[in-house]
Amino acid sequence: MSKFPVGTWVSPKSQTLRGIVRGHKANLTMVCWLGRKKAQTCSTKILRKTSPPRAMILEGSLDNDLASQRSEENLLRTWLEAEGVPVAYKNVHALSDISILARGLAKNRPPFVHIACHGDYDEHRRPYIVFAPKPTKKDLIYLDDPETQRVFSDAFSGLPIFFAACLLGKYQMQLETFKSGANLADVAGFTRVVYDSEAMIFELLLYQGVLINGWNFGMAVNKACDAMMVMNVLGAKGKAQKLARVL
Repeated sequence: MSKFPVGTWVSPKSQTLRGIVRGHKANLTMVCWLGRKKAQTCSTKILRKTSPPRAMILEGSLDNDLASQRSEENLLRTWLEAEGVPVAYKNVHALSDISILARGLAKNRPPFVHIACHGDYDEHRRPYIVFAPKPTKKDLIYLDDPETQRVFSDAFSGLPIFFAACLLGKYQMQLETFKSGANLADVAGFTRVVYDSEAMIFELLLYQGVLINGWNFGMAVNKACDAMMVMNVLGAKGKAQKLARVL
């Protein structure tokens, strides 16, 4: 019997790198390391069992007050903790909060950063997100702003970002500009307006793909989109298009 069953999270004994076991071949173990696109083979002897990576969820104010009834926290905590996944669930209300919270990442980097907030494009097709309750124009955080890209790069360079926000994935070029400017591994966002219920189903599928199935972030996003189409989940206008875009 193999030392590490498929689906086990492992680390090299002398490193903090984490990966999920995908299979075995003789004395070798196939591991899909976080941040890598494909599984790699390595000696089983150098591996040790470890906990799953910590999920990091940042949630803006989804209502016009500070006690949002639309929070995803209860659902996501229940599912993630049932799977033994540690959770860092933090509220954010301004861009500066990103810089402060990122100090706590240390060596326990998440598989991706999950940001739940409102999003849209202005009349000039500039993408923006909103963290603040009762936002005004000055509260709009534009993703093409060099300062926004600097903050995200300093905090999350090399990590994938999932924006659980309406419409941010609608236009490819703008998302690519943000990804490049912020030095991110991947960026994903919904392509249309989404209901809370369908967003939460999608998110559970995404976490299932990354943390249980061991898929890379891009594959997990696309597989979640496919599953939503098969389930024919009732959604807002634009159901014919793919629910999310990943770059």
